[in-house]
Amino acid sequence: MSDKLEQTIQRLVASKSDEEAKQVYAEWQSYDSDLDAYGYIAPQLMANKLIAEIDDPGALIYDAGCGTGKVGAALHTAGYQQLEGGDLSESMLERAEALGVYQHLSVADFAQRLDYNDNYFDAAISVGVWKDHFGLVLTNELLRIVKPGGHVALSIRPQFMPAFDAIADTLTKDKAIRICCNDLDDYIKGQQSTAHYVVMQKLV
Repeated sequence: MSDKLEQTIQRLVASKSDEEAKQVYAEWQSYDSDLDAYGYIAPQLMANKLIAEIDDPGALIYDAGCGTGKVGAALHTAGYQQLEGGDLSESMLERAEALGVYQHLSVADFAQRLDYNDNYFDAAISVGVWKDHFGLVLTNELLRIVKPGGHVALSIRPQFMPAFDAIADTLTKDKAIRICCNDLDDYIKGQQSTAHYVVMQKLV
């Protein structure tokens, strides 16, 4: 992996504000080609994990942090066509729109309440978004907008897992969720990075 690409990815992982992240994405014009070249397999792996749990091509799925649409493309190829997505970056949303796999796309701040009613989606998926400084809000919001019995799929970098585990432990003890899957696997092969692929089922 080139030093420049490594630095760009690390800037994103370390970003602490919306404006900081948006600036990185706005500058990163070669996003898709860079990540494809270096083996960014997280979208496909996370989509596969979710599909294994829901097994319903008619499910209405929200893609939180859809970026240029890699997760949406993976789900669409597998036959899931009821897709909506949100992202912080307008430039990324424009690229996702061009794929034609989403029914609706909108700007979304995942440190804030999402503009959806409770229990609206059958499932939600989020790849490369979860960070400890807004992970609680993101997790709770995705669980809020998913119906009871539905699933939330999250990729989480290892350095953020202690924060996620604390949240998940509370939710599990409260019998709000059950953990269906928590697998450590490759994230970007060329970076030799890994992530936890977590799927939760909302119980109430």
